[in-house]
Amino acid sequence: VEVVSGLIDVHEMVGPFAVISLACLLPVVLYISWYFEYSDGSFKRTLDIDKGELQPLGVGSWIGLTAVLSLSGVIGYQYLSSIADEKAAVAEGLNQVVQADSIAVLPFTNISGDPEQEYFSDGMTDELIGDLAKIKGILVISRNSAFTFKGKTVKVQQIAEELNVRYILEGSVRKVGDRLRITAQLIEAKSDRHLWSETYTRELDDIFAVQDEIAQAIVSALKITLTGADQTPVSTKTTDNVDAYNNYLLGRHLWNQRSPDSLLASTKPLREAVQADPDYAKAWAALADAYVLIPEYGSGTITEYIPMAHEAIEKALTINPNSSPALATSAYIKFMYDY
Repeated sequence: VEVVSGLIDVHEMVGPFAVISLACLLPVVLYISWYFEYSDGSFKRTLDIDKGELQPLGVGSWIGLTAVLSLSGVIGYQYLSSIADEKAAVAEGLNQVVQADSIAVLPFTNISGDPEQEYFSDGMTDELIGDLAKIKGILVISRNSAFTFKGKTVKVQQIAEELNVRYILEGSVRKVGDRLRITAQLIEAKSDRHLWSETYTRELDDIFAVQDEIAQAIVSALKITLTGADQTPVSTKTTDNVDAYNNYLLGRHLWNQRSPDSLLASTKPLREAVQADPDYAKAWAALADAYVLIPEYGSGTITEYIPMAHEAIEKALTINPNSSPALATSAYIKFMYDY
């Protein structure tokens, strides 16, 4: 069928139809060949024929058997070839991803000596992922994938291979009182070569400037030229209130732990964030996220928390109608609860 299809213009479904037809007829052929034999010029039931009457296979039968075996071989070869081609295409696609300016931002290490400051280093990582994702030309691996390596001692090459990235950004955060010391370094995974490294020592109220500096430095290190709309600063501040921002980071840290207690606990700092800055749309959206998940984890009822989530989303969208976190949470509520 494949040969004939190449010579004449036939519908693309002729080939699949022929294969399906042959597959459906195969049980019939097997049944007939098992229960019937050809003897004395006619077909007879096998049970009605003496063994001495059976005739050896003729030339036609051997040709038919050879044709069936050949066809099976061709089909098997085509199937195995298609699998090999698919694997090669996937491998080629992954290689293209690796060759692109792709980067994974690993969770920044908290070296403050205080486990309760873990939320700040995680929040710093989240903000950098968000800032870098706004840059055209850089493929940024998602937070969930990057955070699978949190607290693990894994070689850079192995991380890059699993995430299919070319660059790794790692760093550390030391927070003592109102003083910050942030170290970040950019590594080319294949050669394990440091392309760029910098340490920033700032007051806590300068955290926004630090994030912008780090993001811009990475862009420079990757030699990406920003044009058009990307000439604007990489980071877009959503609040200038340090207390609101700090509470937002703590709330998101607790929210990411995904337990009944942590979800309930996350609402406290998030409410404090929106109290400190009522125009903080990002914090309102995060608060809605917490309210939405609390019933799912059995920490509260739908009737109590979903209306609160609606209210938080409405406030977030009033401040910023294009808030993607608020819009996403709104869609989630429509799907899960409003049906």
